[in-house]
Amino acid sequence: MKAENEATAAQDMQKELQELKLQYKKLKDEHASFHDIANKMIEEKDNEISRLSDDNRNLCQSIQSRPQVDPCDNDNYNTCINSFMSWRKLFCLLSILSIFSLFQISGDFLV
Repeated sequence: MKAENEATAAQDMQKELQELKLQYKKLKDEHASFHDIANKMIEEKDNEISRLSDDNRNLCQSIQSRPQVDPCDNDNYNTCINSFMSWRKLFCLLSILSIFSLFQISGDFLV
């Protein structure tokens, strides 16, 4: 009777071991799949950051290369140019902030 109990216990433990091995394999596969998805998302965000950074640089250069208003053509030259400069600074600042926010989003996947 004791030998039968030990044999049954050994079989149960063997069965449980096989189930644990199967669960481990499934979790390992799931982890690898998640890792691949995360890497793909990071790569896409890196590409988006690069593209936005290039766009921002090009837009800032375009804005800076525009000819300034001739003071003889406009009575409100000082007001106009100050407003333009303020808008240009604001646009560049917002562009830079949006790029940094993307870096933060991308950085979350690295943690």
